[in-house]
Amino acid sequence: MKNVILLFLILGLPYFGKAESCDLPPVAIEFLQAKYVFYGTTGNKTFNKDSTQYLLDVTVKHHLKKTALSPSRLTFVFSTEVSPEFAHLPFFKRGYTSGVSFVIFAHQSTSGLIFFENCSNTESASSFYNIRKELLYELERGNEVELDSIVFSGLTVGNLTSSMTYPVPIGSLDSVLAPMKNFIFKDYQKDHYEPFVLYINELGELEKIIAIRNSKYMSFLYHDIIISTYAPLPNIPTLLQEEVIKALARYRHWKPATFLGKPVKYQAYFQVFLEKDYKVKPSIVH
Repeated sequence: MKNVILLFLILGLPYFGKAESCDLPPVAIEFLQAKYVFYGTTGNKTFNKDSTQYLLDVTVKHHLKKTALSPSRLTFVFSTEVSPEFAHLPFFKRGYTSGVSFVIFAHQSTSGLIFFENCSNTESASSFYNIRKELLYELERGNEVELDSIVFSGLTVGNLTSSMTYPVPIGSLDSVLAPMKNFIFKDYQKDHYEPFVLYINELGELEKIIAIRNSKYMSFLYHDIIISTYAPLPNIPTLLQEEVIKALARYRHWKPATFLGKPVKYQAYFQVFLEKDYKVKPSIVH
């Protein structure tokens, strides 16, 4: 993989204005998802008849994402009610004003093009040369991002979950684990659980199963995407871990995860719980 820095550390479309509570997507992920990424300046704002929406013209000064077309002007559609910070204002004063420059990640919605500052890497910059250094660094590399170099997980896409589908087992995991002999788990406390990581490739093949309790967490960066990895430790697996791994190893085929409609590699977090009578209950966490 290109541009990989090894690190050892643990680490739809919403509305507008930066917030601490959102899951900000990596720049590389939003770069892939956005229809256009550019630096531009807002212009005319036109309201519809009932003033529930307005159109905002934006002049494109510098395209950052390579696309088949490079329009010099784009029109965005916004709701006048979508931003609470504007709710106290008359409708004609709500929303974005003209003459403000932004790095814009333009997303396609059912109503048209939109951009948003909350939970997005879109942000204002008084000039192209005043774009935040860390953001500009990722933008300049954005066209090099390759889907097949990313191992996705439930945290990879941030809030851009509308572009992601998760891997689905073909069949029932309960039926796979059902043949396990429950009486052999009598040494465990009830409500005990065991976490695992399942590596599922873009063909839907289960390539690797790792018991997290018997592994060392590491991660590396691909662009600004943190990709977790687990190195198995030379520990003898517990009886429960061994039985679960054996059962899952016979269950190799999944419907693969997709991002932007394309099959991708995925790392699923899988847990099994011991319920009443030591019945094993599986759970996939995204």
